[in-house]
Amino acid sequence: MNLNFETERLSIRKLIPQDLQNYCNLFSDKEIIRYFSDSFFTKNEIVTDFQNSLKMDALENNTILIAAIEEKK
Repeated sequence: MNLNFETERLSIRKLIPQDLQNYCNLFSDKEIIRYFSDSFFTKNEIVTDFQNSLKMDALENNTILIAAIEEKK
């Protein structure tokens, strides 16, 4: 199934290897991560999670696991 689609302002797609830095930035931000977890992640945990996300199919049982969302310019 194709996960790529767009809205008027956003582009939604599968993760690609070039998304690693943004993924690390997101999961390293203490203000953001407090909504996901009670504990913080190490750089190695974040990279491993990202690599696992790349390996997984973007859709599993019709549930989106993770996607890249970009604001159109």
